[in-house]
Amino acid sequence: MSTRELKKKPLVECILEMRWALTVPGPGMGADPHYKLLPGRVFDRLQPEYPEHEQLPTASFPDEMLGHVVQHRFRVAANDWPLIQLGPGILTVNDTAKYIWPDFRSRALVACRTLYEAYPKSSELKIESLVLRYIDAVDFDHSTEDTFAFLRDKMKVSVALPPDLFEQPDIAWIPKKLFQNLKAAVTV
Repeated sequence: MSTRELKKKPLVECILEMRWALTVPGPGMGADPHYKLLPGRVFDRLQPEYPEHEQLPTASFPDEMLGHVVQHRFRVAANDWPLIQLGPGILTVNDTAKYIWPDFRSRALVACRTLYEAYPKSSELKIESLVLRYIDAVDFDHSTEDTFAFLRDKMKVSVALPPDLFEQPDIAWIPKKLFQNLKAAVTV
């Protein structure tokens, strides 16, 4: 991968998500028999780089009800990014505006290694999925810009409406009015 940093990157967040198998104590439930020990063991290992621990509201629910739901965050500083999140059967590494691949890759490798080192019985840790996700966004003012031109020119997606839709004098190709008129036509 390129180490070149984009000046105007559209990145909102980069996420590495690792999920592992849970036992099934009942319908719609999933449990990790070693999870009770895991947050403390992970925090002990991450604390030099991620000294801020944040317990999320989901931590107050029974673990069996929240399989693969994040309960703890470990941050580099209070309310700062990057961060590592942990829950029963899930570990994520997240970064936002500061993202650059070499740093993120290093953090992801440390997080994965830490999970295996901290997991009480690493031989029982069965990874089900490992996903690297990029969430991008581009500023767009839908009230003044042409939505369909933006999709066509910037996103390479074509959307076509019937031309006779615009033959009526009260329907114009102005985005805000167009969507108001389309909404009114659908609700009639």
